[in-house]
Amino acid sequence: MKTLYIIGNGFDLHHNLQTDYNSFGLCLRSDFSEIYEHLLDFFDFADLEGLESSEEHKHLWSQFESDLANLDSDSVMDKFSHLVADPGGADFRDRNWGDYSFEMKSFVDNFCTNLLIAFNEFINSVDYPSLDERVRLKLSKNAFYLSFNYTETLQRYYQIEDSKINYIHGRASDTCKDIVLGHAIEPENFIEPEPIPPAYLTPEQLAMWEESMSDQQDFSTQIAQDELHRYFKNTFKPTTEIIEKNETFFKSISIVKKVYILGHSLSDVDLPYFKKIIDQVDPNARYFVTYFFDSEKSSRLDRLISLGVREQNIKLIKMLSLSVDALI
Repeated sequence: MKTLYIIGNGFDLHHNLQTDYNSFGLCLRSDFSEIYEHLLDFFDFADLEGLESSEEHKHLWSQFESDLANLDSDSVMDKFSHLVADPGGADFRDRNWGDYSFEMKSFVDNFCTNLLIAFNEFINSVDYPSLDERVRLKLSKNAFYLSFNYTETLQRYYQIEDSKINYIHGRASDTCKDIVLGHAIEPENFIEPEPIPPAYLTPEQLAMWEESMSDQQDFSTQIAQDELHRYFKNTFKPTTEIIEKNETFFKSISIVKKVYILGHSLSDVDLPYFKKIIDQVDPNARYFVTYFFDSEKSSRLDRLISLGVREQNIKLIKMLSLSVDALI
């Protein structure tokens, strides 16, 4: 097997599956309204109401995974700020120190868990329409397949064996424990740096500055912030860990001389996988990369060149150029 097919969501869209993130957004609005409202309120996602039949909505949520890093922490903290401990209040009890952090924990756990449940339900409900033979591609069954999708498009339309397909981010199933969905920013980048006192303070001024800082940050707020920070850890896509887990697969593709990238945008969040692939396959391998809009061609080319592929080894193609009709 000297050919590797890398499958992205554009592959499913080519086969008329409604698997884009805008369709997922409409699913959330219909069936998971609380998650949908949180995405609008705390992440600034666009409201899709009234846009179902318009062309405009098709790209509003296209950067969904990257945008999961855009949680407005201050807005979440403000929403529940009435739970900040008030030790001077008449009804205050020691247990109230944890009220604020408990609400943050509940918010993070419920949002992250329900988002994956909603996504898995969405993927499992996707319809597989009868294949229009005009879009059928000429794919080799004797090849490696690395799928960034969760669907069974390869099996249903091309009878590719399960054993030939590596679902790098999980596969649609009745449970969501193996589904990987998230942003690419290291969680440590969301930690607020410790404030640094101005230079050249006298000891007395430094003591006053430290007291002022202490007054601004009470204990209940600090532990609530720590709980909220877990959101960024829970929604981080651990590409390094996933690559290590799939080391056997990546070693096996060292014989590959042709790489077809079908319907993948080479987005930032998945670039570590492509770097690993490029490092593993034959150094002289040819790359056939699909694009939909002409405006995408330069970004596809630049991405691969930046990862170490020689320009003369890259060919940009339309998906339909691989259709059976086109190859006859």
